[in-house]
Amino acid sequence: MLTFLVLVQSVSAQYRFDAWTTDNGLPQNSIINILKTSDGYLWMTTFDGLVRYDGVRFKVFNGGNTRGIKSSRFLTLFEDRNKTLWITTAESGIARYKDGVFTTYTTGDGLPHNRNARALQLREDEQGLVINTDGGAIRWKDGKFVPYNPDEGDRFATIGFPSRPGVSWYIDAEGLHRVENSQVTAHAPSRWSSPTEVRKITETGRDTLWVCETLEGKVWRLRDGVYQLVTGKDGRALKGVVEVCEDRHGNIWIATAGSGFTVLGKIAPRSLPPPMGF
Repeated sequence: MLTFLVLVQSVSAQYRFDAWTTDNGLPQNSIINILKTSDGYLWMTTFDGLVRYDGVRFKVFNGGNTRGIKSSRFLTLFEDRNKTLWITTAESGIARYKDGVFTTYTTGDGLPHNRNARALQLREDEQGLVINTDGGAIRWKDGKFVPYNPDEGDRFATIGFPSRPGVSWYIDAEGLHRVENSQVTAHAPSRWSSPTEVRKITETGRDTLWVCETLEGKVWRLRDGVYQLVTGKDGRALKGVVEVCEDRHGNIWIATAGSGFTVLGKIAPRSLPPPMGF
């Protein structure tokens, strides 16, 4: 196990700092989840719609303006190996975005419950996608829902934190552990001993982890065995952080539950190329 330090200094001082709120086109300032999909778009969920950012503008999809969507209260985002985007909702099942079309699945289509389990993330293994609901887990395989058997497929499928396609991290008393293709491939030091203390873990390259805490919503960067607390322009720790995402240019998007986004950027977001160039 590696030794590690905790440095309370400004990670954001190493980047240019920018802030994004409803003034920039967000439907609300409380972000639930954020994901960069393989086509370059940034997607984010709120309780006032699903949002897509193309490098220039935000576009909002909700139950009132988009066919195939039955809710405006969205939770978790996940892109599977077929480049299909899945979006869980607070109480209206799960939506799928494929080939430009949204489809929502509910108990009428085979889901055990229309409310998705917020504490458990969507996960994919060699057997298919695992969807966790308040009524239990179910698997999406070959275009349909099938019963989930915990004895088959990835034994990590219902634990841990998906951090990038095919990779997740989990926490126990011995530290952080990296899982790729159902195999533990690396270990890292941890400031936490229980998964309940962590909201999200994001891996941006094999040398950097971003960890969002549950209690105060602080975010830490782990690099070369050293933890650094991420701070804003005023030197104070960012709080209420729910998600961290890196775009293709190396900009770090930090989503919060009340203050929109903080962008630690190498390239000014507003100068990025037009749609599909993000």
